[in-house]
Amino acid sequence: MKPIQQMFLEKFGAKTEITACMEECAELIAVLSRYYRYDKEETAVTEIRENVLDEYVDVLVTLGYIKEIFQLSNKEVADRTAQKIHRMERWLEADSIEESTRDRSLTDA
Repeated sequence: MKPIQQMFLEKFGAKTEITACMEECAELIAVLSRYYRYDKEETAVTEIRENVLDEYVDVLVTLGYIKEIFQLSNKEVADRTAQKIHRMERWLEADSIEESTRDRSLTDA
């Protein structure tokens, strides 16, 4: 985490930064939902790209607070990411998308 982020976390506290992360995630969801208003994918991407970029970065910044608050190590995040990617690979090999609804456990990932 960058020093300025650490200062923010110390000054405003965990509850404020968790709330900020939730708000930023909601704003990204709101921008992404506009994608479906367009008939053409190219138009949608062109029209909302800058807003998506802003909200995406806001989410990334606030996720830094989440990582710090919950003391998530880089190794933990990398390991869990690898597990999730492995699970996605299994879903691609499955006969149907239904497998993804049954396979939500990380214990066998």
